[in-house]
Amino acid sequence: MKFDDDFFKAEVREGFEITSMMKRAWAAQMEVFQVVADVCRKNKLRYFADWGTLLGAVRHKGMIPWDDDIDVCMLRKDYDTFMRVAPKEMGDTYIFMDAHTEPRYPLMFGKMVKKGTRFIEEAYQQANYPLGIYIDIFPYD
Repeated sequence: MKFDDDFFKAEVREGFEITSMMKRAWAAQMEVFQVVADVCRKNKLRYFADWGTLLGAVRHKGMIPWDDDIDVCMLRKDYDTFMRVAPKEMGDTYIFMDAHTEPRYPLMFGKMVKKGTRFIEEAYQQANYPLGIYIDIFPYD
């Protein structure tokens, strides 16, 4: 993905300061999302935005200024297929993790993580699994 230099400039939206660093995290997340979308398209998997990502798209015409991630959902059948095909298609640049792939992973949904990046949420400071720029992928049953 290509971003013009203006994208990375700090700004204030709705009274909330969006730092240049946050915009860099958003850009990296959008790159991860593009790879996930490509895998889904190639394998005819349905996905949709939810949570803050959906709210941001509707209410803010983009990211919510104070949000720090992208949330994608899939119906269980598509999620299970994605779990199976994504590791083969992602190569060495990304890792899909959930409770099935990482024994100490504490969540009931997956994350697609870009290897070689670092983005640690406060709640997971002590986690013993790869932490980096990611998007959340939720299964819907």
